[in-house]
Amino acid sequence: MLFSSYVFVFAFLPLTLLIFYILGHFFTSSVPQKLFIVVASLIFYGWFNPSYVLILATSVAVNYSLNLLIVRTGHKKIGIAAGVVFNLLLLGWFKYRDFFVDNLNAVFKADLPLRHILLPLGISFFTFQQLSFLVNSYRKEAQTPSLPDYLFFVTFFPQLVAGPIVSYEDVSSQLQDFRQSPVPENIGAGIYAFSMGLFKKLVIADTVSVFADNVFSMTDTPAFPAAAAGVLAYTLQIYFDFSGYSDMAVGLGKMFNIDLPMNFDLPYRSSSVSEFWRRWHITLGRSLLTLVYIPLGGNRKGKARTCVNYMITFLVSGLWHGASWTFVVWGALHGLAVCAERLMKRPLPKKLGTVLTFVFVSLVWVLFRAESFSSAVNVWSGLVNFADMDLSSLKAVSSDGIVGLPWELALILVTVILAAALVLAVLPKKNLYKRCRAVEFDTKAGLTTAVAFIMAVVCMSRSQVFIYFNF
Repeated sequence: MLFSSYVFVFAFLPLTLLIFYILGHFFTSSVPQKLFIVVASLIFYGWFNPSYVLILATSVAVNYSLNLLIVRTGHKKIGIAAGVVFNLLLLGWFKYRDFFVDNLNAVFKADLPLRHILLPLGISFFTFQQLSFLVNSYRKEAQTPSLPDYLFFVTFFPQLVAGPIVSYEDVSSQLQDFRQSPVPENIGAGIYAFSMGLFKKLVIADTVSVFADNVFSMTDTPAFPAAAAGVLAYTLQIYFDFSGYSDMAVGLGKMFNIDLPMNFDLPYRSSSVSEFWRRWHITLGRSLLTLVYIPLGGNRKGKARTCVNYMITFLVSGLWHGASWTFVVWGALHGLAVCAERLMKRPLPKKLGTVLTFVFVSLVWVLFRAESFSSAVNVWSGLVNFADMDLSSLKAVSSDGIVGLPWELALILVTVILAAALVLAVLPKKNLYKRCRAVEFDTKAGLTTAVAFIMAVVCMSRSQVFIYFNF
């Protein structure tokens, strides 16, 4: 079930909210509400594929049991070791098994069978979430939740499939002091954030995706205008798609009186790659810090060792995103950039740094989007292909097929759409999360919400799966 689908917006969400607050009215304990959300979340998750629920339930049961082993017995090391092994094996089997087998076949000329296992949605997210929780429990940095609280923490449907990756500390006090009745300010702010996220996804991301899809599907080297439009389009698509999802998740959490953590902070305004990663997918960066960078020694053992730790962390980040060498190289390039910045005696001027960071990030996104290295090289080659200025790839301006436009009109249309999206990605002074927390649902906010929601609903029939559902 997609946040951007008719069944979610007009059936699942209003019905879930209604039952949730009815339970809060009739029960003084918050347990019935929490357990109802767990059931609703399992329905939401199982909507994609009912077999996914068994995988999620197994993961939750094992990790909660291991947490009890860590905090209530003298077997902390056994518990954390078992937790690391279990979670990595679970992730490895479903996400990386065929990747490793394929590479073994290539290296040793073997013929081991590929299983083509269907990747369960959100497995990277809820695995990292629970592994981080076990590590914090081992370090005595996490409280021990009750079973209903733990189930709520892991399965809460707004963040279950594509984040943010919530730590228990983000929600522990909210679960202990659970607000059972509707709070008008939270409902208003939640509707605002959800509608703006829906607008980001359906109106902007799914529109610019047409240009990216056209260019990345080309078998011949595109001309410079097409290649540039495709690269910029994907740079904007992935931002508006994923930040739109995160905004919707924050908005949905607000409607249920839960504040979820910020996941984006205007990353394309960053003046360095290091700053970009402090602003992009913030909760993943926090998890990698906890699970990889700090255990490796962080920055405590000199610049050389720090750079090695950065490289390992970014390689893990690349592999976390996908079982492909293109993702590994994508992560490695970001790691090299961060190490280079670390070794510089002084940072670049802010404006120059912002431009260079945006260009670097955009160029490296090509590896993230491309199906293969040859496809990525094809797009990069197009960026220096000034011999053939054919713009035919820009003529399709919607997935429904407004095609065959004169290239002059196509160029104007592409330029206007991409420029508008770029302005929305770079110029706001405050990210949506902060605006959501501060919003007073007055006439202006209500009008903004209504316009964004209506425009999104108009585009809902062409809704595409969120990019990060693949991870």
